[in-house]
Amino acid sequence: MSFKFWLLYCSTVFIVSIIPGPSMILALTHGMQFGLKKATISTLGVTISTVIQASISIAGLGAILLASEVFFIIVKVSGAIYLTYIGIMLIISSGSHYTEFSQKILKPSNMQLLHQGVMVSIFNPKAIIFFTALFPQFINTETNSAASYTILFSSLVIIQISCSLIYAIAGKKVIRIFKASGQFFNKAIGIFFVVSGLALLLNGIFSQPSTSNID
Repeated sequence: MSFKFWLLYCSTVFIVSIIPGPSMILALTHGMQFGLKKATISTLGVTISTVIQASISIAGLGAILLASEVFFIIVKVSGAIYLTYIGIMLIISSGSHYTEFSQKILKPSNMQLLHQGVMVSIFNPKAIIFFTALFPQFINTETNSAASYTILFSSLVIIQISCSLIYAIAGKKVIRIFKASGQFFNKAIGIFFVVSGLALLLNGIFSQPSTSNID
């Protein structure tokens, strides 16, 4: 694989990854709520899902999803419902359950954060479709070696983590504005998640498969 070819691949993945989507929204809000260290845990969950989705695409199973509009809608709607669920939990929480500004701090465990990262990302069929469209442009099954696959996957992981951390760091900066009112902040973020989830839900029901965003 030539350096020019690799650079084109990385540029494509970065541009699509950095576009705001459910995974990037999660990184942003976790950065605001819990700080960079905790946001890194959910970022790991997102990355695990991304690798799984990329593997599915390379294995050829992404073509099945692309061909099945019903299955595509089911997966996409499931993701929207889960995002809405997170928002509702934030809205009905006492305010001290999620915020780091209260004296009674009760943050989610690392496993809970990891689970959220995996679930938000895995229920995004656009990622599989994107990879299904992307990899054939950069992978030749007859000539590519295991090293080429390793380079592509490693680059994907690094770019995914970097994009998520950019959002998490941005969230940490933004949080200074909300330090005066942790409870208001939680409910505002919860409403944002619910609106995003409902928008994705409607989009999932009424739209056709698209490869515009992997997050």
